[in-house]
Amino acid sequence: MDTGSLTVHNLKPGALLFHNRSMLVRTDVGHGVVVTLYDRVKEMGAICHFAFPDMSNDETPTGLYAKPAIYYLVRLMKRAGSDLANIEATISGGASLSSVYRTHQNLAVTNIKVAEDLLSKLMINIKERDVGGSDGRRVQFNTGNGELSVEDNNGLGFQDWFPGFENVVIEDFPAKGIN
Repeated sequence: MDTGSLTVHNLKPGALLFHNRSMLVRTDVGHGVVVTLYDRVKEMGAICHFAFPDMSNDETPTGLYAKPAIYYLVRLMKRAGSDLANIEATISGGASLSSVYRTHQNLAVTNIKVAEDLLSKLMINIKERDVGGSDGRRVQFNTGNGELSVEDNNGLGFQDWFPGFENVVIEDFPAKGIN
């Protein structure tokens, strides 16, 4: 994807972005899911990168969780004049990353399912899916034309996913008592 003179924004997990002009948004995703929405009539887009499918009742809704992230993206698009019938979505991510998350491999699969179910409930067409597998992905999205680029991040190591933690040893936590 040619960045040309576009403003480039790096999106972190739990963040979302809406823009009514062309902007290139990049994010690296592992077990989380990136959802993009693009209004093909208004030519504007939005993107979120959530990490978890559900939150407990006592947690504050944030973009780290699927439902608040996706619903807020839709709200932003509607506030800007979008009609749901003109919006199409893409879903990327949901990798098992078994070397890092051995005890939470189901998290990736659940993240994908929740995103698909929420978009279906909203009657938003999913135009493209690049999900599953064991490698993370680098996602780039142009908010002005809906162009999406998804590349495998199989060349990234642990330090790329968790900068500053190069010397940390990851151990499996006992599954009992951890939700």
